Amino acid sequence: MKKRTLSAILSVVLCMMLVLAGCGGKEESKEEGGKDEEKKISLAYFGPHQDNEYQISLREAVEAAAKDNGVDVKVYIADNDPAKQISQVEQAIAEGVDGIVIDPVSFEGITSAVTAAKEASIPFVTVHELVATQDECTAFVGSDLKTGGKLKMEQVMKDFPDGAQMGLLYGPLGQNAQIDITDGYKEVLAGKEDKYVTVFDGVGNWNAEDALDLVSNWLSTGKQIDALVCNNDGMAIGALQAVKSAGKQDEIKIYGLDAQQDVLKEIKDGNIRATIFNDYQGEADTAVELCIKAINGEDVEKEIMIDPKVVTEENVDEYIK
Repeated sequence: MKKRTLSAILSVVLCMMLVLAGCGGKEESKEEGGKDEEKKISLAYFGPHQDNEYQISLREAVEAAAKDNGVDVKVYIADNDPAKQISQVEQAIAEGVDGIVIDPVSFEGITSAVTAAKEASIPFVTVHELVATQDECTAFVGSDLKTGGKLKMEQVMKDFPDGAQMGLLYGPLGQNAQIDITDGYKEVLAGKEDKYVTVFDGVGNWNAEDALDLVSNWLSTGKQIDALVCNNDGMAIGALQAVKSAGKQDEIKIYGLDAQQDVLKEIKDGNIRATIFNDYQGEADTAVELCIKAINGEDVEKEIMIDPKVVTEENVDEYIK
């Protein structure tokens, strides 16, 4: 009788141990990959295009910043089409993205995307370029492009203390970057227009091909040009190609903005005089950080500006990778 009782007790204990082991296994599984696992933050990055090195570098920097912060990021490129960028933002919102980092393709053309994000309570951080309804956005992170334009024109004046005949190449008229950079020129040139004369100006659309055509036409007129001042480095490369084709690389100084690696190498070789360093890594890191903070309910600064720097042959080695 005692043996039977002992056996029964041992059987009950064994069953209880198995039940507890089973419960522990289920709880562990739940913690490792079950429904209670914390959802990973998801960001969406929207770029205007991938037509120059700066835009490629900015997109890559955003991807790297997201990875460093342990969040997912999906990239959308609008191919310079405001309607496409609006559609991409709406798609990301529908898919349940937590936050948006965007380099707007248009200052006024994506207002409905800003509205859609606000209605969905999704943080909307603009980077590099502003939008017309910036007060409706979470934050803006960018380089101080107006200061960049001023620094560049001041460099032109240092290089030509007695005055210069200039050709000015702009990005698409009306874009925030084009306006700010050109306003920087105007501020420095104010009252000196008779000494620093704009003999040509035109739109090069941020890219080398359009700038090449534009400058080739200017050079074909035979008018004297001392300096070609470009709103960005992409156009500076096109301007250089035109100048080389005309055999005038020793007569004309070229100025860009963005500090692309190909332009930095041309500066080192003496083919381009100067560019302006805009810190795409700083823009990306700060924009991603602010977006994550906003997602987590933290207060963020509405605007953060990153100071630009002049790059010439004298300091170019500091910026070449």
